[in-house]
Amino acid sequence: MNEAATLLDRVTTATELLEAIIDNRALLAEVPVEERVRFLMAAGMVSRPDALARRRVVKAARVDRRAAKVHKIESVLAETGIRKLRRETVFTTPNVFPLIQDVKARSGMPC
Repeated sequence: MNEAATLLDRVTTATELLEAIIDNRALLAEVPVEERVRFLMAAGMVSRPDALARRRVVKAARVDRRAAKVHKIESVLAETGIRKLRRETVFTTPNVFPLIQDVKARSGMPC
């Protein structure tokens, strides 16, 4: 949680700096040329990333959404009857065919 707070503080500070530069572009003249170029390049890459980086971010978001959707569906299905029974230590299947003794007993035949 501490990392998120410090990141938020840094983003807030960077946003305030960019807004100040928008209001008065002459502030950049006070910065050495190397740092100014580095700053402008970094700001440009954030606002307009290259196609490869943009595709990676979009794909990662798509994968996360799909994983969340599958997790939600699986958690609902995990509580259905058959899946719940399969997790039990003993799974008793229903008797499809009647026992031979039951058939003979019903028909009156000796066992």
